[in-house]
Amino acid sequence: MYRSEPRLQCTVPEYLSTHLFKWIADNGYTPSDNPRESHIDGIWNKESDSDSLTKVQVPIVKIAKTKTTPGGVILVSII
Repeated sequence: MYRSEPRLQCTVPEYLSTHLFKWIADNGYTPSDNPRESHIDGIWNKESDSDSLTKVQVPIVKIAKTKTTPGGVILVSII
């Protein structure tokens, strides 16, 4: 089973979303649904763009184990 990384369609810089999905994979998790974002602070209540705050949520599930078949297919069991 192979699941491609969902594209994070939001205002979060690409290097942050790349780091986030790398952390998820490196720690034995996989996304279980589409990512979402919530804008906490922005131009509507802050003086500067640098004071903006956005929360990004990625639903995840723990990967129980992986196994590679002789044909090179990766099988993933999800808890």
